[in-house]
Amino acid sequence: MNKLIFLREFQESDRHTLEQIVRDTWNYDRFCSPKTAQKLARAYLSSCLADQTYTQVALVDDKPAGIIMAKYQCFYGF
Repeated sequence: MNKLIFLREFQESDRHTLEQIVRDTWNYDRFCSPKTAQKLARAYLSSCLADQTYTQVALVDDKPAGIIMAKYQCFYGF
């Protein structure tokens, strides 16, 4: 089955779904309590978002399925 993927800028409403994706991807629940796993996923996503200058959320069926993040750096001088 083919699905279309749409990209758009990160919105705060994406946060919970993306935190769950991080939590599942890194298997946080395997080595800590559910409450700690949730906090770890929130902290990881927040730290990544804080250090980016570009974000695009991948939407499948109008739901966040992932995120692309990049940081633009401009170097002046030699």
